[in-house]
Amino acid sequence: MKCIYCGQDKKPSREHIISAAVLDLFPECYLSIDMTKGIVHEADPVIKDVCSDCNSKIAYIDSYAKDFIGAYFLKKYSYDENPILRYDYTLLQKVLLKYAYNDLRAHRRDVSFFDQEIRNYILDEANCVPMSNIIIMAGVAVNRTPAPDFLYGNLKLQMIESPMLFDETMVDFIDYNEWSFKLREYPKRLEMPDLLMSYAFRFNSGQFLLLCFEKLKTDIEQEKIVLECSYPYAVLNETGEAELPLCTSYLNYHHLGMVCLKWDPAFELSYMAQRANENNEALQELQQKIDQIEKQIVKEHPRKYVNSS
Repeated sequence: MKCIYCGQDKKPSREHIISAAVLDLFPECYLSIDMTKGIVHEADPVIKDVCSDCNSKIAYIDSYAKDFIGAYFLKKYSYDENPILRYDYTLLQKVLLKYAYNDLRAHRRDVSFFDQEIRNYILDEANCVPMSNIIIMAGVAVNRTPAPDFLYGNLKLQMIESPMLFDETMVDFIDYNEWSFKLREYPKRLEMPDLLMSYAFRFNSGQFLLLCFEKLKTDIEQEKIVLECSYPYAVLNETGEAELPLCTSYLNYHHLGMVCLKWDPAFELSYMAQRANENNEALQELQQKIDQIEKQIVKEHPRKYVNSS
């Protein structure tokens, strides 16, 4: 086998699509659902196209991912919280790039974005200069819908290729006075001609967008301004600190791949749903039962591995 990082013929080793160190933070997430293939694995998906030497070299990324996610996103946030995120921008780029690269290879999709420069960037722990053609956006995921999390199953860890950034609102009000509205059947998608690859990630209460552009063909700073003005996400940068806004609404909390505009009335609907449910004792009791069930799941389903390549 030729290692996908160094290109040498070596014995393959297991590489987790999402780091085992991160999966260890969520032991109740024992099922892996591959929506593309329509398969459910009772195991951690892995690929076997990385040599053990390169796998050891990129272990520093896994360590950072565990510490970073463990520090900020194991807890749930309320709808009026805006946590201050402190991060290493280069390492965070590498975490999301590594996961996206793993996922693309597992599904045998186009990995041309990951040229030798990008692969060396991921491999080299000493390289602390972030890639200038990559934008990372972050926000807080809070359930403000009438449907509690457990009705949709365990969605704490998710990743999806090519999320849809809407170029118009999902909700179209007919009459504000009567509070009558309709949902757009086919809302427009934001077009970014130089965008080569994009991913959305959820780590429990944290959501991230990874946007990768052609080199030297896009005014990245202009794109950052447009994106931060349009969407309820903070655009991260080398300062290493950002206040995270609430990025989920009534309509997209359970749908990671849908990114609403800041001014979408879906956020107004979300506020109404939140107020209606925040003191619902029956839902609180159900959530406590679900928490106990998750603890039992951890005992009954030890981690396993499945080869996805």
